[in-house]
Amino acid sequence: MTMPVERTVALLRVRGVLIELSRADSLKKLKELRHEAVTVLRHYPSVGDVEIIAKTSCWLEWPY
Repeated sequence: MTMPVERTVALLRVRGVLIELSRADSLKKLKELRHEAVTVLRHYPSVGDVEIIAKTSCWLEWPY
């Protein structure tokens, strides 16, 4: 079960993964990033989690 702090860390880490992915210039780096993405996704919020957060936050809006 994912704890709230793990979900928060995953949200913060995914930005870094995406930045690194956009800068990757080798197959080796892409493989490393794939492993990192799998690790981050383990605790990344589901659509339902994001919906709950958006509906209770003044910083986000649920688009659907």
